[in-house]
Amino acid sequence: MFFTADVIAIIANQDNPTKAITLAELKDVFGCNQQLKVTRWRDGQGTELGAMVPFAIDNQLKGHDTFAKWVACDNAEFATTNFVIDKPALLGEISAQSDAIGYSVYTDDLNDQNLLNVINNFGESYDVNKETILSGRYPLASVYYMYLDLPPNREHFNQQEEYFISLTLSDEQKPTLNQFGFISLPPEAIQRNKVRLRLTEPMIEGGYK
Repeated sequence: MFFTADVIAIIANQDNPTKAITLAELKDVFGCNQQLKVTRWRDGQGTELGAMVPFAIDNQLKGHDTFAKWVACDNAEFATTNFVIDKPALLGEISAQSDAIGYSVYTDDLNDQNLLNVINNFGESYDVNKETILSGRYPLASVYYMYLDLPPNREHFNQQEEYFISLTLSDEQKPTLNQFGFISLPPEAIQRNKVRLRLTEPMIEGGYK
């Protein structure tokens, strides 16, 4: 069953004309290097613009292993990212500088920001939303699943099983998941989980089962 996902969103200034960024560019601007690297914005025609000014929230990547590995430097490397204390400070820096770029753990309250599409290694561009995240297409996300090892002839759940199952069946756990940087499930994923648990019948468009 779908359980949750951890997701990194890439944020640009609202006036920035760039709509998408590649994984290689993200590693260059936020990653660790032995020499100073300047990564420039590009518009839709590929014309180079100003140098990206990277920002991030200090100590935010606990549990977000993939992106954390990109930005963890050893003694011979350094990164140019400017770290701030929290999300309001991050968004303030991005709104104040036209060439600013930031990464943040994704939650629904970022949807009114200028979130860049991310281009994967095959040249495919994806925006960040729960459909692209849970389908595995958005490149900066890891999707987690819950597996239940239930006896084949038992038709009920015990108390512990009911608790874990409840994490996948309602929005009540959304604040807890978001607190630790994970997204809650959209209604269609919750419905799919209920079908898998045989708590509801699958519905097909047109009204037939």
